[in-house]
Amino acid sequence: MPNPKTLYCAGLYFSEDRQNIALIRKNRPDWQKGRLNAVGGRVEEYESVYEAMAREFKEETGRKVTNWRYFCTLTGINYQVQFLVGFGDLFKLKSPTDEEVTSKPE
Repeated sequence: MPNPKTLYCAGLYFSEDRQNIALIRKNRPDWQKGRLNAVGGRVEEYESVYEAMAREFKEETGRKVTNWRYFCTLTGINYQVQFLVGFGDLFKLKSPTDEEVTSKPE
């Protein structure tokens, strides 16, 4: 029997005018340090992708967002990432951890 794939979620959260996107400047793991990534993480076995995305987004941006919509799925040998899309006010997002939430690539 094949090993189950690890399931992740990634949120593409755009400004209302669709001109900017919320990203996280990563500090870990080391190979991602300083790089930008979508908000997201691992989906726990007790939660849906939508619940995981709401939890991860709150943990990483300080804001509860629950109106996520499915966009696409990326599948690898032992993982799957489901991408979800949301829209809102990027100015209300904060960085509650040491990984900065930003909408600017510099």
